[in-house]
Amino acid sequence: MQSEVVDLAYVLSVIRAVLELKEKENLEEIKQEIKDKERRSKRLLRKLGGVAPDFIVNNLSLSSVPSGQDGDLADFRYNKMVCLNFLAYCLENAGNLRFDLAFFENEADRKLLLEHLWNNIYIALSSGYPQKTKTSLEYRRKYAALRRRIQKRSGAYVLEAENRAYTLPIHHFEEVVFFHKYGVDALPGAVKENLAGKDFIDAGAYIGDTALIFNELQPKRIYAFEPSAANHVFIEKTVKLNKLTNVEPVRAALGNRECVSNLFLWENASFLTNGEGEGVPVTTIDSFREKNGLDVGLIKMDIEGSELYAIQGAEETIKASKPVLIISVYHSGRDFFEIPPLLKRWMPTYNFRFLSLNQAVPILERVLLAY
Repeated sequence: MQSEVVDLAYVLSVIRAVLELKEKENLEEIKQEIKDKERRSKRLLRKLGGVAPDFIVNNLSLSSVPSGQDGDLADFRYNKMVCLNFLAYCLENAGNLRFDLAFFENEADRKLLLEHLWNNIYIALSSGYPQKTKTSLEYRRKYAALRRRIQKRSGAYVLEAENRAYTLPIHHFEEVVFFHKYGVDALPGAVKENLAGKDFIDAGAYIGDTALIFNELQPKRIYAFEPSAANHVFIEKTVKLNKLTNVEPVRAALGNRECVSNLFLWENASFLTNGEGEGVPVTTIDSFREKNGLDVGLIKMDIEGSELYAIQGAEETIKASKPVLIISVYHSGRDFFEIPPLLKRWMPTYNFRFLSLNQAVPILERVLLAY
């Protein structure tokens, strides 16, 4: 293993390695690139009317990206924004930057964590992704084989896999859900069995696809939190198409306090913002649990960079119930560096896994699994 602790010195060593690889000059050039992009993005933001969350504001105007990238150009530009945000966090928090790899007992997880760090810095400083590995190419073939099994039936879309049929109102079957099962297969058998009859919180439920996978664990109820009005309608359709009786859509966002916030919609994602947007209620998991008398067994979060705030709003639930946690930690450097130590302080007995639930793109769908 290369390092037991990820700190500023380690990050700088990665930056220097990437610089040598990309034939950049020095660290000052990186800082200047970030400043230049921020100035250009703020000018563009004023033209857009001020509607965008902070991390998009700071990195919206990117340098030109050559053609020939995997997937749409917009996808790469979004991923580059995420990576610029990650690098900016490392530089801005230089004095306090620390990530203890000892939190993760699995050696493969530690290696994956360091690869994630490398990939973020590489993409932030580059116009393309790192070179594909044999593993990523193999998973691309597996994902393509899964997509070929999708059929259109009676105005809906059906995926038959593992003797099950999953039906969605739109053609959007994500690998993180239907191939990797959001990491639940990495849980020990006894932990999965103990989830039966418990209440689940699905934060960032999107169109209700995750509920189809979680329902196989036999929960009492699944509370599908989704602030987008359009996605909320899709959740209701997914519930009806699959004849689910224990899924309750909740049109609200989750945070660390109860309030009303604005929702900025961008592609398939939605972000809470202080700018203009659709007003949505924000609640906390602790408050929702207390009001509804829940016995929370599992919390999944994929909420576009608001994960840390939502976890802060679940402190009492985590301390009281020690639920299984499936938390996306790839949206920002803040989530990556700050969520694991916070959870360890609250619940030292948590076991951690770091999982890659999209092997085709080197930074997406990286989750912290805690049990």
